[in-house]
Amino acid sequence: MKIAIDAKNLALYGGGISHWVSEFLPAWIASSPEDHFSLITPRGEGLKKVDIAGAQMVDCRWPLGIPRQLRHPVYDNWIFPKAIKKIKPDFIFSPYFDVRMPPNVPYAITIHDLCFIEVGHLYPSHLRNYYLYMMRVNLAHASHVITVSNTTRLQLIKVLGVSAEKISVIPNALDEIFLETKPSSDATRTWREKIDPSGNEKLLLYPGGIEYRKNISGLIAALGIIWSRESQFTLLITGEPSEQFLGSIPKELVESGKILFLGRLSQADLRLAYSSVDAVIYPTFSEGFGRVCLEAMGCGTPLACSDLAVLREVAGDYPVYFNPHDSQAIADAIMTAANLGPQPVVLKEEFTSSNVRAKFINEITQVLNRVRDTSLSLNDLQ
Repeated sequence: MKIAIDAKNLALYGGGISHWVSEFLPAWIASSPEDHFSLITPRGEGLKKVDIAGAQMVDCRWPLGIPRQLRHPVYDNWIFPKAIKKIKPDFIFSPYFDVRMPPNVPYAITIHDLCFIEVGHLYPSHLRNYYLYMMRVNLAHASHVITVSNTTRLQLIKVLGVSAEKISVIPNALDEIFLETKPSSDATRTWREKIDPSGNEKLLLYPGGIEYRKNISGLIAALGIIWSRESQFTLLITGEPSEQFLGSIPKELVESGKILFLGRLSQADLRLAYSSVDAVIYPTFSEGFGRVCLEAMGCGTPLACSDLAVLREVAGDYPVYFNPHDSQAIADAIMTAANLGPQPVVLKEEFTSSNVRAKFINEITQVLNRVRDTSLSLNDLQ
């Protein structure tokens, strides 16, 4: 069978969807030597090189020469479909839902969350409308839909009317390097001293990404309440902030060091950060899974997070929950979590890389078997 895989997210991004699909994609390809895999991946300056053993790379031009807001629509609706026509696959898999799929080829798409429906008002209308349109177009003919949590599965059924039989749940997993890294007490002490030479600060880590639904403004408002009565709290944010994001933060907070940006961290350095801080804070409005919860639990680091059904599905009773729309509630939860001290490590077997890989291969094999059976039946009729 000729299988085409949309590798756009692997080339463009490092976390989130890219991290999720990287857990199982190489294992799937290695487990099916009888199938021919083609990875359709954009190439261009600043994009990551995607290369997986056992798969043919099909390079497509990323349209850098046009305005940024048009690049995704042009790639999704013209460049990717053109590559599909050349390959003529028997099946297509996409770890997202935004590339335009041909209605005459069986395919599986992934819907991680319904943020464009749940909190659509937080997004620019052109962005929200585009992704909702592509989601609905591709859902109309999808052979199968994959999501990352039972919470999102139920939303797909209730909100979008997707048949329960068409949905598989393949959760996120703790990165193996993250899990295997065991920072010593000397390493965590040195890390803290580098951030806070005085040794007097409570260090709070926000590692959830800088995006519309992440509620960073609500987190800063809550910290403003805390800082008004207790100044010895420092917020650490992973990733590289954009100029637009920096412009939304009071300049004095960055200049005074009350908010520090850690940059892009390797999995080993991320584990060190989790293990060194007093609490992890996750004030998101909408999620499909919540790997931040897994990471905090895997380090035994206190966690304060939004009271969302999906985060309760992942984290159970581990976090201090808060209403993400209530700054005072966030502030109170932060104070509680920051004073808890180290917690027992919680590792759930269902969220390990080995289990996620095995589950994906089992689910996608069943989907492909149904596609093969349907194809054979059609040939018999002809």
